[in-house]
Amino acid sequence: MSMYEAYASKVKKFANIKNTIMRFKILIISIIVVLLGLLIAYLVLKGRTFSEIKGVTSYTYGEEVDFSADPLFSNVLYFEYREQGGTKWVREAPKRKGEYSVRAVSQGSFGMSYSSEKEFTIAAAPLEFTVTDSEIEYGTYPRYTYTNLISGDKLANMTFAYENISLKSTKINVVLDSVKVVNENGDDVTSCYNVTSNGKDINFIARNISINPYLEDNVKTFVYNGEKVDYQNTFTISKELGYEDKITVETKIFDASDNEVAQAINPGEYKIKVTNYSYTSGDLNTTGNYNTTTNIYSFTINKRPITVLTSSASFVYDGLNHQASAEADYYLGEGSNELCLDHKLALNAEVA
Repeated sequence: MSMYEAYASKVKKFANIKNTIMRFKILIISIIVVLLGLLIAYLVLKGRTFSEIKGVTSYTYGEEVDFSADPLFSNVLYFEYREQGGTKWVREAPKRKGEYSVRAVSQGSFGMSYSSEKEFTIAAAPLEFTVTDSEIEYGTYPRYTYTNLISGDKLANMTFAYENISLKSTKINVVLDSVKVVNENGDDVTSCYNVTSNGKDINFIARNISINPYLEDNVKTFVYNGEKVDYQNTFTISKELGYEDKITVETKIFDASDNEVAQAINPGEYKIKVTNYSYTSGDLNTTGNYNTTTNIYSFTINKRPITVLTSSASFVYDGLNHQASAEADYYLGEGSNELCLDHKLALNAEVA
C-alpha cells in the first residue's frame, strides 16, 4: 500500500468516527453530564449523614453510652459530645448524670463533615440504704446495707440521725445530705446517685458506764498538816459516752461514820462518793439509756508524828517544887516533823 492509500485510509476512519460521534452526540453528551453530576454529587455528599444517629436517648449512670451513624461514601471517624447549653465539643463520652448532645464526625470531600445533633440524658443511679439491726447498744450505730455502687465508686461518708435519743426506742434514718460517693480518682460523684433510705424503729440497750471519783495523782494517804485535802470534784468514766452526750457528776466527801463533811482536814478515814449524775445530749436528757455504776474513792489522813525531847537540868535541893518550862525545856527531836503553821506545843511535865 502506497503512502497515499495509507493516508486516505486514516482520513476515512477519522471521518467515520466523527460521523458516529455526530450521530450519537446527544447521547454522549447526556452520559458525560450524568457522570459529571454523579461525580459532583459524590464530592458533595461524601461523609454526609442524612439519617438520624442511632442509639437510645436515655441512659442510667454506669451504663456505657453507645451510638452509631451511616454517613454516605464514608465511615464515622468518631462521635463528639457536649452538655446541652454548652459550646465545647469533646470526643470522650460523658459518664455522669446530665443532659447532653451527640454528633457524628466523618471525612468529607472538603474536610470534616458533621451530622445533625441528637440529644440524650444520663439519669442518676439508685442508691438505697437499709438499716438491718433492730436493737443496738446506746452510743453505737446499726449495721446497714445499700444497693451496689457503680464499679470503681465507693462510699466515702454517711451518718445516721435519730428521731429522739432520750427514748429507749426511736426511729433511725440515714442523713441523705451526709452521703458522699467518690470514684476511683477520688472525685465526688454523689450527684450521680439518687439516694434514698428506709427508716427503721430501733431499740436501745443501755450503755454500761462506771463513774470513778479520784484525787489528784491518785493519792490515798496523807499526813495531817492542818490544811484541807485539795479536792476538785474530779472523776473518770469507764468508756466514752454515746454519740455526743455530756455527763454532769456531783461528788461529796464522807467521814468514817458516813457523815457528809465539807472538807477533809483532821486525821481519819474518808470516802468520796458520787451523789448525783446526769447525761444530756443538747436539751435532751439521755440518762435513761445508761446503766451507771458509781465507785467510792477512799483515803486516809494520818496523825502527824512528832518527837518531843526534854532538856536536862540540875537543882540544889531547897525543899521547893520545880516545874519544867514547855518552851525552854522541851524541843522537837532531830528528824521530827515540824508543827503545823500557827500550832504550838503545850506540855504537862513533871520533874522526876
